[in-house]
Amino acid sequence: MKNLTVLWIACRYDRDPADVVHYITRRALDLRPTVLLVDEAAHFQPHLHTVPGYHVRPSPSREVAVLVRDGVEAGSAERVVLSRLGIPRRGGRQPDALRLPVAGSVLYATHLPSGVAGAGRLRWTKQGRVWRDAACQLARQSGRHGQTPVVVVADWNVNARRRWTRRLLRRLFPGARLVAPKGWTHRGHGPGRVIDFAMVRHGQGHAQVFRNPTSDHRAVLLTLKVDA
Repeated sequence: MKNLTVLWIACRYDRDPADVVHYITRRALDLRPTVLLVDEAAHFQPHLHTVPGYHVRPSPSREVAVLVRDGVEAGSAERVVLSRLGIPRRGGRQPDALRLPVAGSVLYATHLPSGVAGAGRLRWTKQGRVWRDAACQLARQSGRHGQTPVVVVADWNVNARRRWTRRLLRRLFPGARLVAPKGWTHRGHGPGRVIDFAMVRHGQGHAQVFRNPTSDHRAVLLTLKVDA
């Protein structure tokens, strides 16, 4: 087994890039993750080259930027289209994922459609149809790597505390482990939901949350042990 740490920071497009980069830099220096993923980062990417000790991998994704700790082996990042359907709440844009070989594992990162907070919405709404199509494709793509460890990190927009969510994830990702923090990751308008988490094949681990003043999401650190 070998160690792999992934820090997921969900940002917001309406935040000041200087504030976002300052927060990312502070967390990177404090936690020193192997990989740092920044969601909703399309217009922050040009500013991320200033994070010390990390290099930005060119990201073809419209959602996720990726930084890899200096000295860690990583391949080229690829964009994986997850559905031909467009997301109604994102101007009809197709959902995609970032795929990155890193440190002997394969990492997927994405932001699935919102507005699917219940099984009924997932089944009957346009947003739900896109979510289902994208999640099925994500499961298919991430299941094609044989015995190589795979980590799928996302803003899933479904609550890992819900029993129906866990059942759905088990069907989609058979044999994978759900790695989610105990504390909420998105406050929203209620008691807080756990919608930022990972599915891990050929590995195990735990997750912690950290305050993130640049977003309505908390940052999530995944501390994993994956098969060597």
